[in-house]
This record gives sequence, structure tokens and C-alpha cells, in this order.
Amino acid sequence: MVSIWRRERENYFYVAAPKLELAKGSDVDPIGEASLVGSDDRGIQLAATTKTRQEATVCLEILGAPPRLRYLVSAKKQVPRSGGIARTLPPAPINLATDDKGASIESGGIGARITYRPYSVSLKLGPAELQADRISVDVGSRPVSLPTGFSLLEDGTTAAHLSFLAAADEHFFGLGERFLDFDRRGQRCCCWNFDALGCSDDASYKNVPFFISSKHYAVFTDTTAAAYFDFCRAVQGSWSVVICDDTADLYFFGGNPRSCLAQYQETVGGAFLPPAWAFGIWMSGGFEADSADSVRQRLSELRRRGFPCDVVHIDTYWQKYGRWSDLAWNEEAFAHPEELLAEIHKSGAKVCLWINPYIGIESPLFREADEASYLLRRPDGSSWRGLLWGVQLLSGMDDFASAERKCRTL
Repeated sequence: MVSIWRRERENYFYVAAPKLELAKGSDVDPIGEASLVGSDDRGIQLAATTKTRQEATVCLEILGAPPRLRYLVSAKKQVPRSGGIARTLPPAPINLATDDKGASIESGGIGARITYRPYSVSLKLGPAELQADRISVDVGSRPVSLPTGFSLLEDGTTAAHLSFLAAADEHFFGLGERFLDFDRRGQRCCCWNFDALGCSDDASYKNVPFFISSKHYAVFTDTTAAAYFDFCRAVQGSWSVVICDDTADLYFFGGNPRSCLAQYQETVGGAFLPPAWAFGIWMSGGFEADSADSVRQRLSELRRRGFPCDVVHIDTYWQKYGRWSDLAWNEEAFAHPEELLAEIHKSGAKVCLWINPYIGIESPLFREADEASYLLRRPDGSSWRGLLWGVQLLSGMDDFASAERKCRTL
């Protein structure tokens, strides 16, 4: 059945996030028990078994200074110690304690306690304490929260998930650029980069699987797979994360928001500081037909009103419709672009031009790029042509992964 919705059509470039639908006949498979199999200067490793007797791996590590906790749960027997987005951090000096019931590690007020049977975990993150929500059920004994464990999805892949109890007055903030209420409590958000085609729903251009709690802790989910976060929506007393992968690799930070942000930045690597004007006021004509005269009118109106402007953004229509992203000015609308740019710069503002990594099929460069195999190809060898940016404009997608193109570029 072909969907009527544009985002789900095959000729629309953007791929939807995997659907969280259980495979027929399967159910949520929580970890039931675990046993300690090893320890080192980074933390502890445990062999776990799920309700259906599937083997799994659990790792708890305390890393860096100030210390932060890494909690990894995987359906794999062997998992790499690193390799995700997070940088390799030095181990923190840890205190390890074990007994017949479980094991615990601690360093500088950061720690975790594992109970072997039934499996459970509690975390100590400075002033904050977190307890895993093993499994919440409704009055009909049906699960309404996702325990630490795995689920087989309808498409045959495995999803890892876990839940932690949340305080009644707890609030959550983060997950990158989103167009919903700033406080995430009561929301279910999917971290999956998507052309949102605006700013009116939960689709997001720039997702970041990191959030901060009002209870002085933060969580980073180290994955490039789709990740679903539920903040007290399915269950008012817990938050959960589902990763569309067989491994959940989470970093927990304790402290106030400034401290958590600093630890997160150190964990993943910080960005270069952009120039001051990049944080200023950007003015755009919006996604509509534009011209040099229209840009001048906007700039004049800003001056008349005494409104500051650091960047003048000229959207799509500085190029001809049908030829978008061939980097050629629409000479009918912008007869002398160099004069316009000089005027903008003289006003003290910078200029930003809209570009994207595709090219409209009406551009003279499309055929050249197609013949040179610079465009994304279908399995049959033909160039992919589809709808981009939500308009009825067929385009080809630049293939930057082409080895031949890389050689030619070099």
C-alpha cells in the first residue's frame, strides 16, 4: 500500500525512522539476572540473561575527571570498549565492592549498584539518585514501561531500551533543535534527522541525543541509530529511551547544568567557537520568490525601524526555480549581485546564501553531473531523482561518497 503522506512516499528522499512495532508473536524481553564476569580499572562487566534466556552483556564504567558513569547494555556477547561518538576517556579511580547479591562501583560521588537477581540498577550521580523502572504494569497487568532489555521489531531488527523513575516535579530539557515546548516532560521525541519542512511539529533538522534533568543530572545516548525518548508520557513516573539497535550505550553526568554541559562537551568533543556575528540577528525573506530590490527594501526597512541585523540571508530564489543548488544567480531577479553584496556589507551585515547538496534537473549542470556519475544512483544504475524540500521540483542528489568523484576532486 502506498502512503498518501509525502514523507512516506518512495520518491521522497528522506527516510523515516524505524517504527517501534513488535514482531508478530514476540514481546518485550527484559534482563532477568546477571553475574559478574570481570573488572578492571574502568569498571565491571557482567553476563546477563533475559526473560527468554537470551544472553546479553552489561558494562558499568566510571571515566574522566570529574567522573561520569557509562552504562552499556547489549544483546551482543562481546562489545567494543569504544567506537561510538564519545571520545576515549581515561579511567577514574574507582572503589569496587561485591557480594552475593550484587556489585557496586563508585568514584567521587558518582556510582552504580547492580542487583543480580532479579536484575536491577541504581545510580548515584552526585546529588541525584536514579532507580531503574524494572517494569510498570497497568490494572490489567499489561506492561506500560520498558524495562532494561530488548525487543524484536517487525522489520527483524533488535531494539534496546531502558527506563528510570522520575520525580513528580522533575523536568527535562534538550535533544537538540525541536519545535515543541521547551520542557520535554509529557513528550515522546524521536532523535532522527529529518527535513522538518518548517517548524510546526516534532520533526527536527538537528537532533542531539543529550538531555538535562532539573534534578541535577544529564544523559547522553551514544548512538547514530534512531532513538526514541519518552519523558513521563507513557508512564507519568518514569522516563525511557529506546534505541533502534541491539546496544544501549549511555553516559550519565552529575551536577548543575553548567557542569553537565562541560562534561558532555568533554565526552564528545567541543566545537570551534563561531565568530560573534554568527550569534546575532539573521533576517531572511523566507521561502518565497525574491529579488535584489526586495532584499534592498528589507534592509531599508530594518534601518528605518532601527532594528539591528548581523546577517542577511537570501533564501532559495537567488537561483532560478528548477535549477536550485547549481550556484548560479538568477540574473533576471538579481541583475548585478556584486553590487547588492557590496551594499549589504557596507551596512555592516554579512551575507548568507541558501545552498543544498542537490541539483535541479532543469539546470544545465544536471546532465553534466549525471554523465560524470556525480549523483546518487539507484540499484539499476540510473540517477536518483526525487522531491526535495517539499516542493514539486525533481532534483538529483550529490553523491559525495563516490570514490571516483573523490579522486577527480583531489
